[in-house]
Amino acid sequence: MLHIQRYWIEGVPQLDAIDRAENKVAISNHIENIVEHSVIVPRQANYGGSRNDDDLADAKFFSGMTFNDAFGLELQALSGAMMLERLPHGEARQCVKATLKRLGKLNLRSLARQIFTIAPSNKKLATKKILQHLQIPLNELQWLNFDPIQGQCRKEPL
Repeated sequence: MLHIQRYWIEGVPQLDAIDRAENKVAISNHIENIVEHSVIVPRQANYGGSRNDDDLADAKFFSGMTFNDAFGLELQALSGAMMLERLPHGEARQCVKATLKRLGKLNLRSLARQIFTIAPSNKKLATKKILQHLQIPLNELQWLNFDPIQGQCRKEPL
């Protein structure tokens, strides 16, 4: 529901690959999730409940991942660094931190902190920081703006 609120009510755009090749779409979706979850997960706390079990499961999944190439490693490590920013304490945080250390990617915490701070008010800037870090050309992606009243989706270049 919070994603629908962001996209349809708040008018926050969604990142999308222009090239519909499976790997391009997967990368754009992953980056979209990194940025959106930096906003959505903290908002979930306002509705009560605990994410402890989910966080621990996510942390253990992250610690067991394997990577096919340097780009995949960097993208997943950034996801882990973003997870670390929102984890307050406990076993999940220690698991993610240990994994980032093992991968030699603790340095991504600074970028993750910037994104986590910027994303709630400026998703476009937060996304561009990730794209610059990953060296993804801006012309490969676009923004989708949903208009639920008109039932339309407007595309906008980055």
